[in-house]
Parts: sequence; structure tokens; C-alpha cells
Amino acid sequence: MLILSGKTFLRLAVTFAALAGMYQLWQQRERVLYLGKSLPQQRETVFQRAGIPPELVGQTAELARHWPQDLRYQAKGDANALSYVQYLLIPRIPVKDAEYILRVQGAVLTAEPVPAPPADAPAAERATPKGLILSFAVLLGWAALLRKIWRGRATWPEALALACLFLTLLTLPTRFFFLSAQPAFGGAIILALVGWATLLANTLLSLMQKKDRAAQHAASVSRGGRIFSGLLLLIIAAGLLWSFLMAVVVVPDDWDAWAIWGSKAKVLALGSGPLEDVTRFGHADYPLLWPTVWAFSGWFAGGWEECWSKGWGAIFLLLCVWEMRIAVSAQSGSRTAGLLAAALFVSIPNVPLLASWAYAEVPLWLMMTCGLACVLRWRREEGRRADAVLAGLFAAAAAHTKNEGLLFAALLGLLLLSGRRRKDALFSLLAFTLCYLPWFWWTRLHLDLGAAVPQHWDANSLRRAASRIAPAMEAIFGMWKDVRQWNIVGAGLGLAVLGTVLRRRPDAALLLLPTGLLLGCFTVILFNANEIYWQIGTAWNRLTVQVLPLFLMLLLIILFKKEIQ
Repeated sequence: MLILSGKTFLRLAVTFAALAGMYQLWQQRERVLYLGKSLPQQRETVFQRAGIPPELVGQTAELARHWPQDLRYQAKGDANALSYVQYLLIPRIPVKDAEYILRVQGAVLTAEPVPAPPADAPAAERATPKGLILSFAVLLGWAALLRKIWRGRATWPEALALACLFLTLLTLPTRFFFLSAQPAFGGAIILALVGWATLLANTLLSLMQKKDRAAQHAASVSRGGRIFSGLLLLIIAAGLLWSFLMAVVVVPDDWDAWAIWGSKAKVLALGSGPLEDVTRFGHADYPLLWPTVWAFSGWFAGGWEECWSKGWGAIFLLLCVWEMRIAVSAQSGSRTAGLLAAALFVSIPNVPLLASWAYAEVPLWLMMTCGLACVLRWRREEGRRADAVLAGLFAAAAAHTKNEGLLFAALLGLLLLSGRRRKDALFSLLAFTLCYLPWFWWTRLHLDLGAAVPQHWDANSLRRAASRIAPAMEAIFGMWKDVRQWNIVGAGLGLAVLGTVLRRRPDAALLLLPTGLLLGCFTVILFNANEIYWQIGTAWNRLTVQVLPLFLMLLLIILFKKEIQ
């Protein structure tokens, strides 16, 4: 029988207090600033908070009513203000050489010349959950089909993550060859119908068996265990709900959300032109899995939708913690361990907050979590090749989500090579190469777009990087010790990692995967051209959260099971 100690109750109390604080933050900030306001009013508030004249909102809307949707223009003036103006004007694309010039000077927006209004002016934007619901339903149908193809080998979170990858792999060449993503989006519906038919058939056949298993499981769990599991589920549900409310109540209100991810997504949803149009906005080389899913949701809503579509962040978070629960429970033999890993992750204040920002961080968490889970399953079951192939697919999915995914793919490959059946690593590499090589060729070789990696290793660069280590560590520890961002989980996680390494457990070497990710990102920051405190302040929280689900999965498995085979 599970006994709840005083320390456990204290941790739960602190966690619930943190969740209450997050809810109070939403009540005092997002609810007051955005709830109940129209989309133009929300944007004016976002402009004010970003230091952009709010008068530009109305001027941009007026310009959008007059400019044709396929127009291309030059953009000149304040880059900060232009980032949101350009986002609002999509599918109109900013280029270096164009007949029309758009200028932002203070609170004044000018465009010369302005053509006559088109006969078919676009409908006014409105927030609607239709796109979020329908896009999720389609990808759920894909997931059912993928599970059938994989004979149930992939979990539901893994199957949904693969559906996002394959939607991206279908959309990008469609836009490249046919100048539009709409044929891919329409074709996705057909595959979803097949998947839903498969899902309904399997559900009818297995309904009674699941009922019997559920009854047996309920009888085998103690009353104390059920109470503790219920508390953990409550923490998870509260974090997910808070993240979802934070996301859908407001238009993109952070620079990366509108200037990078939202702009690329809006081009895919509305644009009719070369795929290269997605490179006209912030960070041209950034991959497109998250913008593709966002664009798919917006397309279902009638062309574009930017509030409810952000709810995909909470969905990705749900899938991530679901996969953590499944993987940890299977590896440790403890259902409580799986729920505890998921609850600890969601209870960290930075996690639901980042999931609400429409950044690509959350799908990256999901892809890396699924990749690690497949490798652990492969190791435990002595080399099931299907799991190695799945791991390669999730490595490709991570690389299609953020550039950090390339480092994850390399480290995951090393983990596969350390297993008993190294030949399976070749199949994993083949799966990764087939999925990622076309994107690599197009961005790195054809368009010659560079990634944010160290470019020079000469003596001056090395000396500069070495001189930045001390201030970087000072800034990092200053951020990590902030309990408002990390709760008590951050400190506890660091102590657990240290204790595992010092006790020299055989499975402690697996912690090199998340540790290597963190050290790799730290190295890139040291060589980055930007000022060190600014770079740490803008990126390190997100980079830390990227490795937390991997650390939590491995630590909970190690603590609840003596050794991973």
C-alpha cells in the first residue's frame, strides 16, 4: 500500500500553490488584457506591449482590404513594427525588388502605389475552434491508420506525432511543385477517413477485452495508490487547462510567434507561390513541421485562424506527457512512476507557459520524448527493428521541428549504436535520411541558408568563447534558481541527476543524451555573435525545458527500477 509521506504532501502543496499562482497570473494579465476583446482590439494591446504604435493595426487592416492577396512588396522602416505588419499582410510577400513599397515611420504606415480594391475582398478574420477540432480529427484518423500499419507497435502519442511528420512531408513537396499546400491538405482528409474506419472497427472488436482488463487493473490498485494517482492526474489536467486557456484567448503576442512561426504558417495556409516564400520572414532556415500543422488548422477554419489554432500547443503538451507516462510505466513496471514523471513536468511553471506561446518548442518536446521512448523499448526488448526505425523517424521529425533536432538525432544515433544489435542503427539512419535529406538539400545546398552553429574555430573565436563561459554560467544559475519559473522540481531534478551519477549506476550513462543536448546548445551560445546576457535571457529557459522530459523519463525509470536492460 502506498503511504504518502509528509515530504510528498509538502511537494504536492507547493505544486498546487504554483498552479494557483499561474491561474492568478492568467486572471490578472491575459484575462484582463485580452478576454472579451475583438481581434483588432487584442492586436492593439499586443502592439502597445511590444512598443509598436497601436495605430498601425487599423492602418494595416485598411491596407489589407485594398491590396490584392498575391501582391509582393518592399518593406522599409522599423523592423520591430514591420514584423507584425508583415504577418498581418500575409499572403502578400515582402521581397527585395517589388513594384510596391511599404514604409513604417513612427505611427504612420504608407504604401505606394495602392491599387484599386479587388472585386473579391477577403472575409473578415474571426476566432473559431472549427479548424483546431477538424485538423485534430484528421490527424487522429492518420494516427489510427499508422497504428494499424505498425501493428500497434507505436503508441497513440507516437502515432499522432508521426501523423504530423507525414503531413509535413506531404505538404512541402506539394507547395514546391504545385505552388500551393491545398492539394496536400485536401488529400489528408481521404487518408483520415480510411484511418477512422480502421479505428471504429478495432474499437468494436476490442471493447469487451478492454473492459475486462480495466476491471482487473482497478481491483489490483490500492486505495492509497488510487488517491495519489488521482492527485497526479489533477495536477496534469490543471497544467494542461491553464496552458490551453493562455493560448486560445489571444492572437500571437510574442515576437517569435508572429515574426517566425505564425508568418511561415500563414504563408503555407494562404499563399500561392513558390515554397521559397516561407524564407522571406524571420530565420529563413527554420524547419516547417509546426507551421504546417498550424497552417492545416487555419485552412480548416476557412483559410487562416490564429487564436484557436494556438491550442495545438496544449495538444502537443498532452501528447508529450502521455508518452512520458506510457514509457516510464512500461520501463519501470510502475504506473505511479509514469504519472509522477508527467505531473512533475507539467507542474513546472515554465512548461505550460511556453506551450501557450505558439513556439515550436512543444512539438519538439513530443518528438524527442517519442524518440527516446522508442530507443528504450528497443533496448529492453533486445532489438525490435521496428522500434529502431521509429526512432529514426522521430529523429527526422525533431529535425523538421527545430534545428536543435539535428543534435538530438546525432545523439540518438549514438545511443542506438551502443546497443546489442548495431545493424538496426543502419535502418534507423536510413529512415532519418529519407525523411530529412530533401529538406537539408533544399535549405542548406540549394538556397544556401545557414543554421545557428559555430562557423569558425580559430584561436580568436576560441578565446572569445572561453571568456564568455563565466558570465554565461552566472546568468544561467541566476535563471535556474528562480522558483517562480522552475518550482521545486528544477532543484530536485539537478540533485537526482547528481546522485545517480555519483552512485555509478550502470544505466546512468543514458543521461548523456539530455546532458549532451544541453552542452551542445551551451556551446552554440558561447560562439554566437550576440551579447551573452541577451542570448542567455532569450533562449536558455526554452533550451532547458527541451531536455527536462528526457531527464525526467530516465530518472524516474532509474529510481523505480534498478537497471534498464
